[in-house]
Amino acid sequence: MRRRGLISSLFFLGCGIGITVCSLRLPVGTFREPNSGLLPLIVGVLLSILSTALLIRSSLESFSRKEKPFWGEERKWHKIVATVLALLLYTLSLERVGFLFATFLLMSFLFKPIGGRGWKFSLAGAIVTSSISYLVFKVFLKVDLPAGLWGF
Repeated sequence: MRRRGLISSLFFLGCGIGITVCSLRLPVGTFREPNSGLLPLIVGVLLSILSTALLIRSSLESFSRKEKPFWGEERKWHKIVATVLALLLYTLSLERVGFLFATFLLMSFLFKPIGGRGWKFSLAGAIVTSSISYLVFKVFLKVDLPAGLWGF
């Protein structure tokens, strides 16, 4: 963790500082009357703070600890490729089968074959996840989601 933590924290600290500096070139405004530079300024400052905390944590870790491999004991490329293909298939089938059913199928796939969960958990999780997503986007935010074959 130490070496990767140092590298990633330095990278994100640079990104945070860059975002902060560039956001200051835009009109910031106030919290009551925000302008185009306020949100990037907040993001840049928060990213800088979090990456500084990671930098401190990584530099304080013991030098004697051995780093764990990033992929664990065995590399699981097949799961990564399957997830990317599932997301691609999801985007391609979204208009045809509709948001609710496509999201249910995607989540079922991510819970069972990729996550290794049982069938009951996978189906319940897919139902809950797709239903909550539908409620948030369609009902509360009134986003026009693809209806698909069944019309909902």
